[in-house]
Amino acid sequence: MLQVTHTITIGSDKYSSPAHSRLISLDQSSRMDTLVNVCSLIMAPPAGLTIEPDDDIEVELGNGNSSGIVFTGKVLEADWRIKEVRVSASSSARLLSLARYNMYFEKYSAGQIVTDICNEASVSAGQVDDGITFDYYAIADNRDAADHIRNLARLCGFEAHTDEKDQVVFAASSPGTPHPLKYAVNILEASIRIHAEGYVETDFYGESPSSFGQGSSASTWFTKTEVSGTASKGSGLTLPFFNPSIRTVDQASTVAQSYLDYWKAKKKGFVSILGDPDIKPGDAVQIDDMPVNSQNGLYKVTGVEHRINRIKGFITRLTLKEI
Repeated sequence: MLQVTHTITIGSDKYSSPAHSRLISLDQSSRMDTLVNVCSLIMAPPAGLTIEPDDDIEVELGNGNSSGIVFTGKVLEADWRIKEVRVSASSSARLLSLARYNMYFEKYSAGQIVTDICNEASVSAGQVDDGITFDYYAIADNRDAADHIRNLARLCGFEAHTDEKDQVVFAASSPGTPHPLKYAVNILEASIRIHAEGYVETDFYGESPSSFGQGSSASTWFTKTEVSGTASKGSGLTLPFFNPSIRTVDQASTVAQSYLDYWKAKKKGFVSILGDPDIKPGDAVQIDDMPVNSQNGLYKVTGVEHRINRIKGFITRLTLKEI
């Protein structure tokens, strides 16, 4: 039987299993559709604990075979009760979901824009790739900063999320070597949804004469020539998009392919497995030996939830999307 271990550091205090543990339960979630990772703890007894909002918090979990950090962030709230303390925490990227900026960029790559946004919000950036270089790009306060970063990621075909070290990642998908998951070995529960085909073609329209001999800095309103790109994987429904920041045919084609990859119907679902701190959002998993063969396959992890309690022990739930 695997031994569940944990080390929780809050401020300057450290609580480790088994001798110095105060942990009753833990729920931690990291998802790729939001930049904000969250963590909830219940700790007891409250006497002697010193926990304040904005305290640094780090959570490391282990399963007997391996251990690793799964969450770094800040305490949002401490709920003091007679027999326990309930702690809510989030990654620093929470500031990006609150911030609204008006910013204008010339000759900036998407990565440079993301770095500037993070710096403005005092949020740490980790791996940030360049992606598309825009002649002109603007963000407005009608959307929060996190939403602008997600939109830039979609244009570039990138992933945008916050890692376990509390750093924003903006980069192309790189799943790496798949983690093996097998029915009756480490898979406890599964749900895989198989969708009917949806959009099989995307048309992306920009606005520019630059691809027709006038240069990338040409004024868009002087032309009626259409800048467009198409990506297709068969015949069927077409999904059109428009963004005037896209000013060349090459850029439009790149974005059309990115949007097709994002919107194309793929198998999705979740599996619950024996607790595993090594699996991160963006990783790949290979599912085998399922009772129904269509459930098997290679998937990307789009979300990770770690749960520890005294009844079920350490369980990890993975949200998946077919690769």
